[in-house]
Amino acid sequence: MYNSFKVVAAVCLALFVSAGNVQAEEDSDMKYLVQFGWDLGGDVLARVQYVNGPAARVSANEGFFLDLGVAIPNFNMGDSFVETQLMGGWKYVTTTGSNGKVSFTSFPLTAIEQFVWSNGITLGGGVTYQLAPDLSGTGVAATVQVKMDNALGYIGQVGYTSKMATFGVRYTKIEYQPKLYTGKIKGDGYGFYAQIRF
Repeated sequence: MYNSFKVVAAVCLALFVSAGNVQAEEDSDMKYLVQFGWDLGGDVLARVQYVNGPAARVSANEGFFLDLGVAIPNFNMGDSFVETQLMGGWKYVTTTGSNGKVSFTSFPLTAIEQFVWSNGITLGGGVTYQLAPDLSGTGVAATVQVKMDNALGYIGQVGYTSKMATFGVRYTKIEYQPKLYTGKIKGDGYGFYAQIRF
């Protein structure tokens, strides 16, 4: 997991450096992005019944995500324009009880091509590549240990943007391949996101 985090950090740094060069050389309107939100996920990966609490579950691709990146305008059409968003980040969800927990973690790299209308409506789509997706448990759920191959998925999203912030909903289509199993796990599902630009 630590190595995957270093890969994501390196990619983010490379994005910032390259985007900064574009801005310096072409006087671009490039913006830095901080994105966060929650995805509902797809297939259930694990169910846990805690001693002093209700049952809990974790789904594939479910959880809170935090991304850092850049938005680079490609071309203008009057007051509307098309931009490319490049981001790297972290996704995490956990269910915690007094006697154990189950967590899902991954490190997504995402590229979105997005149309921004003059009225603030946005429509975009692109790809996400999740590094080191992992399901792990502790305590009574210590036997839950599922490592998965890196996974390629697709994102479609719609939102509303102002000069500094964007809010929207998205749909992710992605499948995971466990390293020790032959069957695939679907992580398709809806989510919502917010972005801050600076």
